Amino acid sequence: MTCSNCGANNRLDAHFCETCGGALSIVGVSHPKSTKPADKKIFIILGISMLAIGAIVIGILLFLNLSGKLPSINAFLEPTPCAGFLTPQKTNNDFLNNKNTSEYGDWIYYSNSEDNGYLYKKKRDGSSSVLLAKDVTYSVYVVGNWIYYCSEYIYKIKSDGSERVRLNSENSSFIINILNDWILYGYQSGFDSGGTLVFSVKRMKTDGSLNSEVAKIKDSSFEVVGDKVFFYEEGIDYKKDLCRMNEDGSEKIKIVNNINYNYFVDGDWIYYNYYDEVGNGYINKVKVDGSSSTKVYSEGATISDVGFGWIQVNDGEPMSTINKIVSVKMDGTSKVNLFESEYNSYLLKKEWYYYCDNTRNGNLYKVKNDGSGRVQLNFEKTSELSSDENNIFFKTEGNDAGIYRMTLDGTQITRLIAGKFSDIVIKDNYIYYINTNLNNAYYRMKTDGTSNIELAQGVNGWTINFYGDRIVYDIAGTNSGYRDAYIMKNDGTEKKLLVSEISETDSYYRKEFNGNIFMFTKSGLIVNSLNNYLSSSSKKINLASYDFSNMYYYEIYNNWIYYSLPSETYDTDMKRKMYKVKIDGTGNTMIGFFTEVQGD
Repeated sequence: MTCSNCGANNRLDAHFCETCGGALSIVGVSHPKSTKPADKKIFIILGISMLAIGAIVIGILLFLNLSGKLPSINAFLEPTPCAGFLTPQKTNNDFLNNKNTSEYGDWIYYSNSEDNGYLYKKKRDGSSSVLLAKDVTYSVYVVGNWIYYCSEYIYKIKSDGSERVRLNSENSSFIINILNDWILYGYQSGFDSGGTLVFSVKRMKTDGSLNSEVAKIKDSSFEVVGDKVFFYEEGIDYKKDLCRMNEDGSEKIKIVNNINYNYFVDGDWIYYNYYDEVGNGYINKVKVDGSSSTKVYSEGATISDVGFGWIQVNDGEPMSTINKIVSVKMDGTSKVNLFESEYNSYLLKKEWYYYCDNTRNGNLYKVKNDGSGRVQLNFEKTSELSSDENNIFFKTEGNDAGIYRMTLDGTQITRLIAGKFSDIVIKDNYIYYINTNLNNAYYRMKTDGTSNIELAQGVNGWTINFYGDRIVYDIAGTNSGYRDAYIMKNDGTEKKLLVSEISETDSYYRKEFNGNIFMFTKSGLIVNSLNNYLSSSSKKINLASYDFSNMYYYEIYNNWIYYSLPSETYDTDMKRKMYKVKIDGTGNTMIGFFTEVQGD
């Protein structure tokens, strides 16, 4: 799955980008009837942590598979609240792939990661940056002279920073759409008896009045096309049923039963993955009213990307790190084999793929999504592709090893720094990377190769998490067999040890909520402030019981922690007890069960 923020490719089961940490649009891609990609599309994948790193979800999957236990698929909903945005005035889709950015007129409105994620505006040329609200903002919509944004609750504020108003009362809210003076939004309203999150969908006027619930849904993915809302409900065997309703909750219908992975809407048609009872995979299309279901591709592949009249599918083996990308006409009349590449070594920019060819020593190529215009761009083994608006960034091995910047047309390639590196992330005009030859020292430099500085030593790349302008990372612990977690500003200053004796599985379960970070240690679940960490101290959350070596599952919403414990005895239905406790450590209560499925 290609990240719409940085362009990097990720595994299909990832909810977050492994390169930049942005939420991945794993379901719902909307296009108009023309062959050009839509400028107005919305992807909502929500959850508790605002800027969680993509490695969290992948890590959970790997860890639980290794242990032979895999929880209900809903347990992996670790998405970011209000990850998508809708901006009716948006003019440059490729430029505005930052999920916390919107624009109107001469101004860009955005969540400023250099200042605690607060709401700012700046001129298009980058000048005249203005603070509008000291709210940690995770989505921005512009409608006329008003800015609507999420900061736990939903707010609106005038474009000059005046008349800030809170519009709703539900914590951890996320905006689904704004249309015709109505706001459609959702929030996590609780759990059912099986431990599955339940989301309430509500509708209110843009002044906060006439607030009413329109639906309760057990999934966190929404797409809005016109005045129609597409969403999932639970199907059979952890598959999903694709449904549709009007924005006021009326005319709710089920379109397709038991689909797999992602779907996208193109005019009157929906394209989606489907597997039959014996495991044969297809790409089907069906009309938005549920009629005229037709097979488009029947060779077991999974949709990867769409656009310009073509569907890109991954025809590789399940769970393989090698992706075989095939391009198929939307009507199914023809197909083109595009390339084979490692899962983190290709990206899509408009209709062009940039990829490291696994069959040609990993050399870098580009090709259009219809298979035309293939060009070789270098002759070195290449990997870790990412991008900004105008450039591709990558690393190479061999005699000319280093980090490179290349213009999109491939005519200008510059080695920014020589050496062997890993864990490369492009963020806010900086490149962050680990120098594997220098004790895993963590560095950052500007995307033009200047201002290269060391941030930390001995960093474990798998554990790096960005939270606004803070970075949390682990190093080898002072006690053998454990790790220590540190925090610093993204320029390497204000560094502090947060906690010692970190669990080996903590980086998979690490969460951010309301400006705090929750981590597992040998002694228990520990919470620290992200914003005031220099002047505050760690706090322990008391759970019903605690198994440091095998903590199983927890989620946070509305100031409550929901968790299940691996030490609990199974009942006959293979369920674990689920508890809740307030984030201040009080109110520990058993509330139900958490369904578990044994792996093969």
